[in-house]
Amino acid sequence: MTQREILRALPFWQRALRLEDWRIEARTAPAREMSHNGDECEGLCFIHQEEMFAEILLRRGATEETLVHEMLHVVFEGDSGLRAYDALYERGLNRVAQALIGLRSSSPIP
Repeated sequence: MTQREILRALPFWQRALRLEDWRIEARTAPAREMSHNGDECEGLCFIHQEEMFAEILLRRGATEETLVHEMLHVVFEGDSGLRAYDALYERGLNRVAQALIGLRSSSPIP
């Protein structure tokens, strides 16, 4: 996604995921910023629970599915303060993100 595409998609997904009460910023980031625990990532989400603020970084060329995946971290972890990064959890987020993107493609969410 380009920065323009991110800015266009972010409000849609913020409404669809019922995250209107959160301030969410998303931007593309260079590869050097895109690692977690030494592993390269397509996206990262930094949640600041008390401020209800999330910053999402997306590798250049990441897909809308990656944006949704990172926003799902806010849905599932934002209010709890817990951070989960095991492979099973991440695969689950991937599947939910894929399903949401598929639904949007076949029947746009108003």
